[in-house]
Amino acid sequence: MLLLALGLILTSNSFAKTLIVKDFKRQNFDLEKFSNQTVIVNFWTSWCEFCRKELQRLETIREKYPVKKVEIIAINLDYMDDDRAYKIAKNYSFRFAKYTDATTDFKEPENIPQTFIIKNGKILKEDDLENF
Repeated sequence: MLLLALGLILTSNSFAKTLIVKDFKRQNFDLEKFSNQTVIVNFWTSWCEFCRKELQRLETIREKYPVKKVEIIAINLDYMDDDRAYKIAKNYSFRFAKYTDATTDFKEPENIPQTFIIKNGKILKEDDLENF
């Protein structure tokens, strides 16, 4: 079982949402600028065991596909524990950012982890990394 997607109401092939944020390394990320490649957007918290397993799956994808083919960003939903989120992020080679720093119309998920696979500006799949 990977994830439940009850927090966001998006259907397959719906257009991607706005997501603009500075990542943990203070580099700009704008989802719109990646419209010609696959982007994986993951929402997670540091206290969630399933989230950490999902981050490991994302790292496997990062190892398999170069950044030019697949961009990955994990959006942290913690409000109080920034230090823990930063420590976790150091173990991975993809981008991390804070939800509270983002300009986005993605709603904060009610269930986590939550992942979106976006290609050519359209959401292809929600929460299905197993077949990636």
